[in-house]
Amino acid sequence: MKNFRWDKKYLYWGVTAFCVVACSVIFFFIINNWSEFHNILKKIQSSLSPVIIGVVLAYLLRPGLNALERSILRPWAKKLFKDDEKKVFSFARVIGIIAMILFLIIVVAGMVMLVLPQLYQSVEKLVLSIDKYIEVVVQWADKYLSENPDMGNSMSSMLSQVLNYLADWLQGSVLTRLDTIIISVTSGLKNVVMALFNFCIGIIVSVYVLFSKEKFCAQAKKVSFCFMRPKRANGILEAFRKADEMFAGFFIGKILDSAIIGVLCGIFTAAVNMPYAALVSVVVGVTNVVPFFGPYFGAIPCAFIVLLESPMMCLVFVIFCIVLQTFDGHILGPKILGDKTNLSSFWVVFAILLSGGLFGFVGMVCGVPVFAVIYYFFKKAVRRRLEEKNLPAETAIYLDVTELDEEANILVMKPPATEPVKKNKEKK
Repeated sequence: MKNFRWDKKYLYWGVTAFCVVACSVIFFFIINNWSEFHNILKKIQSSLSPVIIGVVLAYLLRPGLNALERSILRPWAKKLFKDDEKKVFSFARVIGIIAMILFLIIVVAGMVMLVLPQLYQSVEKLVLSIDKYIEVVVQWADKYLSENPDMGNSMSSMLSQVLNYLADWLQGSVLTRLDTIIISVTSGLKNVVMALFNFCIGIIVSVYVLFSKEKFCAQAKKVSFCFMRPKRANGILEAFRKADEMFAGFFIGKILDSAIIGVLCGIFTAAVNMPYAALVSVVVGVTNVVPFFGPYFGAIPCAFIVLLESPMMCLVFVIFCIVLQTFDGHILGPKILGDKTNLSSFWVVFAILLSGGLFGFVGMVCGVPVFAVIYYFFKKAVRRRLEEKNLPAETAIYLDVTELDEEANILVMKPPATEPVKKNKEKK
């Protein structure tokens, strides 16, 4: 016993083995009870919805608050309180938060008061005009089918089958499940009320987050330095700084860009007296938030709605959308967003499709900046490993590379394209 010596190496191995086994058991338990685990996650998400909304609102309002404090409020507060930094900070922060929350409320209320009545009128007009649209379609079908009797018989048979199926569905499914439908409608109204309630609570949460944002950042740094090695902690802080830079620039720029596009669309549709101008403008502006695919998501259904009212207006709207999206893609978007993500078009499409398939609309909106952060750090890791091996990091150098000479640690280039061709000609 006297010769026994404790070796920390074996302790680390034991702790590591225990952690691996414990994680494996937990992972197996989660997979085996995924439905219950998913329900728990949904309850947690529902409970934390006001906090999530508050954090998102605070994140979006933070740049405006910082600019307002830096340019107006702090110089004004220093004149009032002179060298009392605590009072200067409190005064500037409180006035700035009040101003940003009022700005948010005015924007939301303005959109609701200005857009919602016109949106309601557009939707009401669309619903009331359905009979006219159906009559136009029927007249066109009668004219077309009268010239093609065989096609008319086939369409008549198909239509009767569809009507029979629809009648059976209404009698067998809708009427028998009327109580379930009523419960679903009631639940939908309840969800709307809960969403409004969560939004109001989220505004309150955002006030606390904005007021103590520096303190929260300092606490996160303190915890990182406490439990991690300096190199790892510095790497994580750099990752958060880079993610913040990409997310803030992308989202705020995209929201501003989409708002401008919606306003321009509203001005044009109102000027040419286009039907459903408010509805079309809102849809175009909202869907423009989604990169790359957003303009198509908004323009196609809007063009169909306008087509039912006026084919000529539909043509005008399509031409306008092409011009507007060209202006947005080549002038307005790059001017506002710059090159925040540093992603090629292929990776933008890849990120949207992958994140949209996994997380829906939210994934389509957030997928590009998330993928841009991952791409940035993967590219940085590749560059660091290449530098450790004394290899160049420029991609263009590797276009003509066939192999690596490991002994000399240099790149072996393939022969020029003309030499093999000459040798083949000589053999022939």
